Amino acid sequence: CHDHKFDPLAQSEYYGLFAFFNQTPVEGGGGDPQSAPNLAAPTAEQKPLLAAAEQTLAEKNATVERRASELSPGQAEWERGAAAAETAWTRLTPTTLKAEHQTLVAQADGLILASGENPTNDTYTITAPVELDRLTGIQLEAQRHPSMTAGGLARSDSGNFVLTEIEIILHRPDAEPQLLKFTDAKASFSQGGFSPLFTFDGNAASGWAVYDGGFVNRDHRAVWRVEPVAAGPGSYLTITLRHDSIHKSHNLGYFRLSVSAAEAPGLSDRLQLAPEVATALAVAAERRTPEQAGRIRAAFLESDSNYRQAAGEQKQAKDALDSLQKQIAKVMVMADRPEPRKTFVLSRGIYSQPQQEVTAGTPAALVPLPADAPHNRLGLARWLVSPQQPLVARVTVNRLWQQVFGIGLVKTVEDFGSQAEIPRYLDLLDFLAADFRDSGWDTKRLLRSIVTSRTYRQSSRFTGNTTQHDAAQHDPDNRWLARGARYRLPSWMLRDQALAAAGLLVRRQGGPPVRGYQPAGVWEEATFGNKRYEQEHGEALYRRSLYTFWRRIVGPTEFFDNASRQTCTVKLVRTNTPLQALLTLNDTTFVEAARALAQRVLSTDAEPAARLDEVFRRLLARRASEAERTILLAGLERSRAEFRADPKAALALLAVGESPRDEKLEPAEHAAWTALALAVLNFDETLSKE
Repeated sequence: CHDHKFDPLAQSEYYGLFAFFNQTPVEGGGGDPQSAPNLAAPTAEQKPLLAAAEQTLAEKNATVERRASELSPGQAEWERGAAAAETAWTRLTPTTLKAEHQTLVAQADGLILASGENPTNDTYTITAPVELDRLTGIQLEAQRHPSMTAGGLARSDSGNFVLTEIEIILHRPDAEPQLLKFTDAKASFSQGGFSPLFTFDGNAASGWAVYDGGFVNRDHRAVWRVEPVAAGPGSYLTITLRHDSIHKSHNLGYFRLSVSAAEAPGLSDRLQLAPEVATALAVAAERRTPEQAGRIRAAFLESDSNYRQAAGEQKQAKDALDSLQKQIAKVMVMADRPEPRKTFVLSRGIYSQPQQEVTAGTPAALVPLPADAPHNRLGLARWLVSPQQPLVARVTVNRLWQQVFGIGLVKTVEDFGSQAEIPRYLDLLDFLAADFRDSGWDTKRLLRSIVTSRTYRQSSRFTGNTTQHDAAQHDPDNRWLARGARYRLPSWMLRDQALAAAGLLVRRQGGPPVRGYQPAGVWEEATFGNKRYEQEHGEALYRRSLYTFWRRIVGPTEFFDNASRQTCTVKLVRTNTPLQALLTLNDTTFVEAARALAQRVLSTDAEPAARLDEVFRRLLARRASEAERTILLAGLERSRAEFRADPKAALALLAVGESPRDEKLEPAEHAAWTALALAVLNFDETLSKE
């Protein structure tokens, strides 16, 4: 907000540090949880699958490129033939469109789209003028459309259609309407037993269809030859297309009709050319734009059935790879703007009140940036870990020391500034920091050095002798390190410990976050009913606490001593409040863990004392003392009597949690041992790091 009289960090220097990070192109609008740039982080299981998918795609790419190379010498001849073939057909422009159930809408280039209701069967009636002097054939092009099933040819289950009957009537100004007679029919592809030859046989059970074993993913066309007939000016056609198949909704969805006056109109192995391709073909090769040349090249390759098959397999391989990549977690990384963003000191920290402009820089009280260092995040990162800069190594070592001993060498782990505590063992902190830096920032090596030291391996147990008593009086927080560390375990560790001792903990690594047990209404209250918590089941209930889902504004209720995560917090919170006991004695996870642990010890034929020792061994890594054994076994007898007198209470206790219960165990006995295990789970020794 402002400068402080005795603070070596000035306000302008704070915003100078901020300037290093004020260059991201992200404006804070949100919307993309994986904003670019990002790094893929596949799991061990996903890596071989990803490699195999990439290899498959590479092979399919090579096949497509090889076939394209083989076809190249024939492109010039294909272009001449394609240009000639285009002139053989004249597209009809409908004047009226009618369907019994659907809505037929005329589109550009003579195309017709069926929409609205999706009936089981339908019949289309289309009228269109004829500009030719005579007719020898009619062509129907069935094309794919996004509104059809899987982008296919119809709104059926597979995108397939069945044209059961076609009828064409020619109307001339000076003659009676004439029903045209078909002489032959061919198609680019026909489903087995469904040929266009069966579309003028009067049988509704037959017709033309194009199903080939999956979703229809390519266009098709058919040509019907008719007995030549004169047309002339003023003539028009009435074309009836019937879809009376027993297969539901197999009605043409997107199609076009053309007529021909050629002697023998028919199909070639070429696909019908798109208007833009036909236009490009009309341009001399040396005058075509790169875009026109590209369109012609694509149409030429698509005209080859082997190329189409290879391209289809290539697309399948690419889709499979894309699908796998979407499943892989991605980690966002920062990027800088091409043009630097200006940074200003903000009056009292208010973003709308900028003052003087500042540039990226480090505080004057610390080691300066090298003269040749770039003033960006990379330069800052190199400065932070440089041999001349001890701050990062000291802070990191101090935080790791806090994790191990419960309190840092510098107690104020969140503050190494002018108001920080001066460490009692400064030489030790500096030695560990320098060793950590010189080892290449080897965290595992640092932790091994700490936990194998004589200081860490001291006992934390009090025997009552005078020396220990005096030390505890003068050093209650163990800042002199005269004894082993002893402190209350964090809530997440208590949960994992209980699950592990009970044999419930799922040790599998990796995977998405999970939603375990939580009291009803917690999310709803915090979000005014906008978010509802949906508990998962199965192994999700027993995964390590690391995988528990967090909502930032309301953390998991079982983690009673964790930071809120709404702000950065590095100082641990230790608690020994009644709230902790309320949870460890009543929370579903702890009660279920006690039940599962009781079930484990009851599955043996051991005596009660041996079973009690097994409970202690799993929770405390020792056997029960004689005094403990006497007290707990007496309590076990009382619980057993109470549960036998109240069987419903026993069953209610044993019903806590979703893990299965061994129904062979006598309920009162199982409930009594559950109560005993729950008591040991709540020993101060169990809840503390000793």
